[in-house]
Amino acid sequence: MSQYLWTLKYPDGTDFCDGIRFRSRHGDDLLLWAIYERDTDNELSSRITDIQVTDLDLGSPELRKVMALLGLIGLGERL
Repeated sequence: MSQYLWTLKYPDGTDFCDGIRFRSRHGDDLLLWAIYERDTDNELSSRITDIQVTDLDLGSPELRKVMALLGLIGLGERL
C-alpha cells in the first residue's frame, strides 16, 4: 500500500502525499511513520524538520522494549 501511495500523483503531476503514519504490527499503541524521499530531495529531505540529535543509551528502557519486540540482543549480550 505504501509503495502505491508513494507513486500516486495528482492530475497536475504533483505527489499525492509525502508519507504515511500507521500502527505497528507489534501493537496499536505504537505509531510509525514513513517519509517518502523524492529524487528532487537533497541529502536530507526538505520534509524533515525540527531535527534533534541525542546520544543513544543502550540501557534505555525504550530501546530495550523495541529490541525485545524485534527479537534483537544488545551489544555484549549473548543468548
